[in-house]
Amino acid sequence: GKTIGGNGETLYAGVSLGGHQVQLSDHAANCSVAGANPVSVFVRPADTAHAAFEVACEAPITWNGKIALLSNPDGWYSIYVLDGSTSNLTLVDAFVVEVPYPYHVGPQLSPDGNRIAFQSFGDIWVVNTDGGGLRNLTDHGEVTSSVLASGGLLTSELSWSPDGTRIAYAAHENPTKICVVNADGTGSESQVTDGIWRPDWSPDGSRLVFEMENGNIGVVNTDGSGLEVLAQPEGGGRHPRWSPDGARVVFQTGVGQIGTVDSDGNNPMTLLDLDGYATRPQWSPDGSKIAFLRELPSCNSPCVLSIADGSGNLVGEVDDFKDSQGLDMVFPFGWSPDGSQIGFSVRWFVRDKLFIMNSDGTGLTPITGDSHDHIFGTWAG
Repeated sequence: GKTIGGNGETLYAGVSLGGHQVQLSDHAANCSVAGANPVSVFVRPADTAHAAFEVACEAPITWNGKIALLSNPDGWYSIYVLDGSTSNLTLVDAFVVEVPYPYHVGPQLSPDGNRIAFQSFGDIWVVNTDGGGLRNLTDHGEVTSSVLASGGLLTSELSWSPDGTRIAYAAHENPTKICVVNADGTGSESQVTDGIWRPDWSPDGSRLVFEMENGNIGVVNTDGSGLEVLAQPEGGGRHPRWSPDGARVVFQTGVGQIGTVDSDGNNPMTLLDLDGYATRPQWSPDGSKIAFLRELPSCNSPCVLSIADGSGNLVGEVDDFKDSQGLDMVFPFGWSPDGSQIGFSVRWFVRDKLFIMNSDGTGLTPITGDSHDHIFGTWAG
């Protein structure tokens, strides 16, 4: 193949006579080919066959704020911050983030965007985005190799309280437990309740929603009182997330649907029932949209990022990667602070690359290279 610039052309000499297929590939992510691709040509003696392609490109979108991510230019995962205004990728701390499954425990920016919480070596740590103030919040001491091999201390992502003073998480114990720890390092971790996965704070910071061991969606006050079953989804419920106004909870059902329920347990409903397996729903910051991933029969892991409105109507989707050779998965992802864009990682050919797109699925733009991994964590202002 040859590289061709915009409105450019290239010549291939010595092509054998007869019919050929000419294909344009590896165009920029914000461009698409209109019409046939490949194009059929027939080469005759002493003649030149022509193949023309019409390429349409959207202007690459710009973005603001900062994205916390994991990257491994030295072979070990460390925490970096990517600045949207300057495109500078800055090492926050050379501290090695040692977890076997970095996609599930990526760095989580605090609500004010000034601190990052992460798991490493079986403990929960916090560091300022400028690299100062590294602090071990749990200090469990030596952690057994079996705990590290099973994913470390956590069974899911960390969750900052809305006011940024506390962090909730689900810890590997027998049984698994939901815990809360102060983000400034004072006090000690406290168990809220037994639970298995993914606690998420209510907007007022008084309650946690989480996955129960029996597959139900539970809710509990942060002091451990008021434990209730919020929903009993078909096949079990996963990935519960509180809406920004606190009125509803969205979740994934065990049969790959997206469901919602009022925060008092009333009005359970299936919001989306689409082809493929829908997973990991996330509310937009204003609560008007829900982004989620889909697995399709053509791919064995999440390969489509979709956006729906509050009534379950699809309003945007990016499926550019579903047929990509070497694709592993599209994950993790998260909303921009103003809800206008979504950032996410795409893993193919054993490399993770960061992209952003508009919330209607347009403007797909890569924002990192692919010389080493860049694994999305969170996006803050």
